[in-house]
Amino acid sequence: MENREQDKIWWEKQKNGGWKNLTDPLAKDSAIHSHFNNFIKKFYWQFRLKKGIPRGSYSPEINFQGFKEFIISEDSLGKCSFAQEKFKGVYQTNIHILINQIYLLNKLGMEKYITNEDYSYLEIHFDRLIETIAHELAHAYQYTINREKEGEMSSCESSGKKDAKGNFLYPELVTEHTQLIKEIKQMIITSSNKYQEFKNWWVNQQPFPETPEKNEEEEFEKLITFLKKSQDLLILEKNYQTVKKSPFYSEDENTLGRKENNKQLIDNYYTEKVIDLRSPKINSPNNSSWFLNGSLWTIILILWVIALLATGLFIISRSKRKKRKSFRPH
Repeated sequence: MENREQDKIWWEKQKNGGWKNLTDPLAKDSAIHSHFNNFIKKFYWQFRLKKGIPRGSYSPEINFQGFKEFIISEDSLGKCSFAQEKFKGVYQTNIHILINQIYLLNKLGMEKYITNEDYSYLEIHFDRLIETIAHELAHAYQYTINREKEGEMSSCESSGKKDAKGNFLYPELVTEHTQLIKEIKQMIITSSNKYQEFKNWWVNQQPFPETPEKNEEEEFEKLITFLKKSQDLLILEKNYQTVKKSPFYSEDENTLGRKENNKQLIDNYYTEKVIDLRSPKINSPNNSSWFLNGSLWTIILILWVIALLATGLFIISRSKRKKRKSFRPH
């Protein structure tokens, strides 16, 4: 009875398009977009890494754009959009994910989307949201690994194509997709802290913690560029110590889908830079000047020795001629 009373309250708020009026401001909220985008991108790359397909495995790499926007749809709770162009034999692939706007009712404390006066409903609680995200990430993964495949690349139980008898046309893809959902959902809910941070923000209305995740790729590249500018070992060491104080210098799992974490990547680059600066470079401006200046002095010395020898030979020759003159018979 209590549930029915709650359903009535939610129905009064949601009916006649009221649900859309309630959620439109949230759908346009840039902070909400950012949190969804970071969350979805993180687990796309993390799952690829888990499967042995880290960022950089494809050339060109998949352009996974993360979360694009909230959609209004009566057919699905989410969508994975895939677009691909082939230019001169090379595939250019773009993938992004969309989430149904009705989930934003849950951010406002409602766990059901009431569809009619009989109180039929769709569950829109947090666990269902995570299930939907995992579902769409499973599609994204299938699109990724089947990007060069002709024909169907991804299919699922809820919307997979069927024949006249109701059998799936691509049962292997459907079975694979179902298994992928389980793996991705398990990976998400057992993640070190990202899942709990997202849940606390979504369910408990807690402020989202300030973490370096938001612009990690951009900030990471800034640190590498900072080290690249080091012109000698002293400056490199000073810059390296500065970089180590950054929150991005971390052993946490990165969101970029690389094999190494940020700390490993920065340490490796530092080591390579030390070796590079210690190695003599014939083509570098300083070494070239030294080489040219050294060659110039060598040439001058050789010319001086030649001139000295020539002068000596000339003196000896004149001396011999004088001696021959003095002994001539009269």
